[in-house]
Amino acid sequence: MVRLGTEYCDSKDYANAFAWLSKARDAGSTEGLYRLAALYENGLGTDADLYTATELYLAAEQAGDSRAADKLQDPDFKRYAKVVAEKDSFVYVPGTYGETVPFGRGHSVPICLDIPVTKCDFVKIILRVTPIQGYPYASWYLYRQDLNGDWAHVAGFTFDEKMTDGEPVTLELKLDQTESFQALALCTAEDFMSYEMNQYLEVYVAPSCVPESAQRALPPTEEQIKQLEIPKTWAHVYVSAYNLGSGGSGGGVFGGGGEPAAEMAPMDPIDAPVVPDA
Repeated sequence: MVRLGTEYCDSKDYANAFAWLSKARDAGSTEGLYRLAALYENGLGTDADLYTATELYLAAEQAGDSRAADKLQDPDFKRYAKVVAEKDSFVYVPGTYGETVPFGRGHSVPICLDIPVTKCDFVKIILRVTPIQGYPYASWYLYRQDLNGDWAHVAGFTFDEKMTDGEPVTLELKLDQTESFQALALCTAEDFMSYEMNQYLEVYVAPSCVPESAQRALPPTEEQIKQLEIPKTWAHVYVSAYNLGSGGSGGGVFGGGGEPAAEMAPMDPIDAPVVPDA
C-alpha cells in the first residue's frame, strides 16, 4: 500500500496517492502516516489541513519516525501540536445570547462570551438545533467578533438531518487562523434557504486561551437549558416552490402542501452586525 501510494505521488496522481496512503495508515504503517501527513500539509489529493497533518506527524513520531520529529520542530506544527495535546481538556466558556440580528444571508443569534478568548486555533461547540419550519440542512459558517468589534468567518461545517433533532451534536472546528474573539455567531453559507430554527450552543476552548480563573465554569444542566429563552435564527432568502400551508404530505419548502408561492427577493448580505450588549 505504501509502495503504491509512493508511486502515485511520484507520478503526481495525488488522489490515488491519498487513497492508498490512507489505507496504509489504517493498516498501522508508520511510513504511511508520514507520507499521508505530507499530503495534508501540502494540500495534495486533499484539502490542506495542518491540524490533521500534525496529528499524523505526532503519531509517526511516537512510532519512531525521526523525520516526523524534525517536522514537528517547525513553529506552525508546534502550535498545532499544543492544540492536539490540549483538545481532551478543553474548558467551557460561558456566554449570554444577544437578540436576533441580520447576518450574512439570514438572521442569527450571537452568543456574547463572558470571557474573551485569546490566541485560539481550535474550538469545540456543542450545538442543539430544533427546526421550527423549513429545513436548515446546508453548509454553514461560524463567524467571530474580535476584540475590536469586527466580524469575520473563521470556520465552516454542514448541517444534516441527524444534527437538527434538538439533540446535542459536538462539532470540532479548526479555525482559519489563530483568533481572539468575544462573540460567535452562525449563518448559512447558501442561497435559496428558507427556515426558522432554535439554536443553542456551548463553546469550549483550550485552557491556554482563557485565564486560569475562568476555567472553573460549568456548562448548564439539562434543566437550565430547557429554561433558556433564545431568539430564533432564521432566513427567508428565496422561496419559489411551495407555500407555507400545512396540508398534504409532500416535501415542500416547509414540508406542507404543494401550492406555488410568490417569489421573495434575496436579502442583501449584512456582514457586520452589531451585537447587543449581553
